[in-house]
Formats: sequence, C-alpha cells, structure tokens
Amino acid sequence: MEEIIGVIWAVLNWRILLCVVSPLVVALGLSKILGFNTEPGIFFNLLLLGGYFGAFWQMRSEAGKKLTDSVEPTQISKPIAFIGLAFVGGMLGAIESSIFGSATLGALALVVVVALIALWYRIALRQEISLPHLVFLSVSLLVGFSALLLLNIFLR
Repeated sequence: MEEIIGVIWAVLNWRILLCVVSPLVVALGLSKILGFNTEPGIFFNLLLLGGYFGAFWQMRSEAGKKLTDSVEPTQISKPIAFIGLAFVGGMLGAIESSIFGSATLGALALVVVVALIALWYRIALRQEISLPHLVFLSVSLLVGFSALLLLNIFLR
C-alpha cells in the first residue's frame, strides 16, 4: 500500500521528481567526466537547488501561474523571516564552506546567493527589491552561519 501511495505522489508531483532526478544525473555525469568524486557537497547542493526549483515550479503550476508571472508578496513578520533565514543560512553556509574549504568563501557565497535572487526578481519576475530588504536577507543568512561557526568553536 505504501508503494502505491509513493507512486501516486510521484505522478502527481512529477515536477519535483524531475527537478531532483535531473540534478542527480548531472552531478553523477560531472563526477565521471571531471572527477568530482571527492566532494559530496556539490551533489547535495545540486539536489537542494533542483528540489527547491521543483517545489517552486509545482506551487506555481498548482496556482495556475507561469514561472515568470509576477505574484503579490505575502506578508511575513520580520522575526519569523529572520529565524527562517538564519536557519537556512546556517545550513547553506556550512555546505558552501565545506565545498570551498573556507568559512569566508562560504559567507561570500551566501551574499552571492542573495544577489542572484535579486537578479532573478529584476529580470525574470520584473520586480524591484529594495536595498534594505537585500541587506536584511544577507544579514539574516550571515547571522545563521555565524551562529553555526560559534557553535562549532564552543563544542570543540
């Protein structure tokens, strides 16, 4: 019975499945071609990115919107957004610092992610993001990553 439910879920959410399987195939292909078999963080990042895009695609499709259609932003309180972004910043920062071998480069990668999201909003969604909002996003991610680094120092 559980297998049937799993198959039904995969058929109904084929976009998420497609976006998780295709980065896995790309990551495995890159590992064979370029010899990336020593760094599992690259595979994990590709799977996270693909899974996120698949979930984003699925939600937009269920709402009857295209990927590039503009939507009204939902209001989230600043403390809740800060806590969520700090959690994400800790996870992504740890992955990125593992990939690059440096906490500084991991933090820089978090800021680059915010810049890429702002670029996506400007080009694809045709919306402007204010500078204070971008600073809030960057600081929230960096605080989460810094908290993880401090925890690592204190637990040694």
